[in-house]
Amino acid sequence: MIRRRWGTAWLFAAMIFAGPAMSRSIEDLHVDLRARAGLPPASAVGEVTIFRQALYLGGSSSTVARRNTRGRWTVSRVETLGRAPNGVRAKNWTLSRDSAEVLERWLDDPALYQMTGSVGEQSCLDPGMLVAEVAWKGRSTSLEADCEADDPLKALSGILNAS
Repeated sequence: MIRRRWGTAWLFAAMIFAGPAMSRSIEDLHVDLRARAGLPPASAVGEVTIFRQALYLGGSSSTVARRNTRGRWTVSRVETLGRAPNGVRAKNWTLSRDSAEVLERWLDDPALYQMTGSVGEQSCLDPGMLVAEVAWKGRSTSLEADCEADDPLKALSGILNAS
């Protein structure tokens, strides 16, 4: 019960202090962050997108995974380093075949698409936001969590970061 109360309080604080960022669409946030790295708006489109934004310490990241016609998954991440205006870093990689198989099994699981909304509880002092959107084989879902995601989003992040 206390965790839920703190989670609600942090969410309220995040909405107040984050200002315009909270009122914008997640797609816009991906596009804007990627534009700072010199990437086109199309780079924000993929089967899996994750946007993370810290509240107090600053910094945000846009992770986009897409599958090409040959079945290879590429992952692109753009992140800001704290509140530094020019501190933007972009990185791209291709998932190994093993990681791609794990990702596709995860994406094929019908239980993923039954989860919607908030999947995490308050777990740190810098709540921010974490939103993952999945569009795969005609199904889609959007999952949200506070700064440190619980099982589904942590699993997804782990798969995408494996190579």
